[in-house]
Order: sequence, then C-alpha cells, then structure tokens
Amino acid sequence: MLENFSVRIKILFLSIILIAITCVVAGLGIYFNGNAQNSLDEMYQSNLMATQYLNDANGHFRNIDVDISYLLLGGQTLDKEILRGDILEHLERISGDSEKLKEIIHNDKSLEILKNLDANIAKSISAVNATKGLTDSQEDKIKLYKNLMVVKSIANDLNAITPGNVFQGKILFEKNNEAYDLSIKIFAGILLLGLIFGIGAATIIAQGISKPLGQAIVELNTIAQGDLTKQIPDELTRRAD
Repeated sequence: MLENFSVRIKILFLSIILIAITCVVAGLGIYFNGNAQNSLDEMYQSNLMATQYLNDANGHFRNIDVDISYLLLGGQTLDKEILRGDILEHLERISGDSEKLKEIIHNDKSLEILKNLDANIAKSISAVNATKGLTDSQEDKIKLYKNLMVVKSIANDLNAITPGNVFQGKILFEKNNEAYDLSIKIFAGILLLGLIFGIGAATIIAQGISKPLGQAIVELNTIAQGDLTKQIPDELTRRAD
C-alpha cells in the first residue's frame, strides 16, 4: 500500500500523525487542568469562604458578649440603648453570615445547625428587645439576665458548625486528590498509547522508505559493477516513491 505514495507524502503523513497526537495530548492536558482548577475553586468557595463567614460571625458574637457584660454590670453611667442597639446590629450581621453560609455549605448536618441558628437569632432579637424599660431593681436584673442568656445559645450553634465545615473541607480535599490521581492516570495512559501509535506509524513509514531504497541501491551497485544484464524487479519500477 505504501509503495503507491511518494516519499514526500509519507513524511507528510507521519508529520500529520505526530501533530494529531500532540494536539490530543495537549487538549487532554488543558481539559484535566481545567477540572483541577474547578475542583480548587469549589474547595475555596465551599470551605475557605465558609471559614471566613464563620470567623466573621464569631467576631460579631464576641462583640455581643462584651455588650452583654456591660449591660449586666448596670450602673447609671451606661447608655443601655446604645448597647442594646449594638447587640441587635451584631445579631443582624450574624444572620447575614448565616445566609451566606447556606449558599456554600452542602452537608445536611451543617444546614440543620444553620436553621437552628436562625431560630436562635430570632429569639435573641426578641429577648434583647424585651429588656427595654427594665430598671436596676433586683427583679428587673434577673429578667435582664435571663433574656440576655438567650443570646448565648448562638455561640453553641457557631461552635457546632465549625467541625462540619472542617469535615466538608476534608471531603472536598479527598475528592480533589482522587480526581487529580485519576486524571494523571488517564493522561499517562493516553500519552503512552499515543507514543506507541506514533512509534508504530513512524516505523512502518520508515520501513516503507528505507526498504525499497535499500533494494534500489543493491540494483544500482550491480549496474555500476558492469552487469547490464540484471533485470530491475517490477516491484521497484512500479513504486511511486
């Protein structure tokens, strides 16, 4: 079959095969690199961003804890309305962080905790508003303490979410490693197959060029030695190369 093609066509055919193999390998490299990047993006969005929102919520709660301590201390010099307003503002900020966490956290346990957190935030807002008008009497101080302790329940929810977020991050990291290992194996397999196919094609084409060339050299050497009676085989004269 190869004898019907010129040497130029054979070399061109070999070049096309090698270029095609290179394009396939490069395309697969780009594809798997894209998958790896998507996995990293998902890990960032689902874990690192969740950690950021959790840290922000915990920071707001620490401010709430300070405000609660001042309110419980009491005294005429304290502006209780400012402290209550500050607590309510931080509760709203924690509620906002909770909404952001719902968008990026996917495990059921953490979502259930977030649902409970929202309920506790609503209770805390009502409890803080209920402290308005309370005096420094012993009875009102007890009511103030009970209402403000409702806000403390938020800390338990925030602490409960953190292990779930770490666990989700671990799962995402393991999935990313598995996807990366699989992509490396597939890439190596295709690279090996391409290498085998390329070597095979190059060997066949090289033999198709070198074998008839070697036969022609033998015939030409015979003629050069003065033997003009030697008949050149038809298989050589019919070749296009």
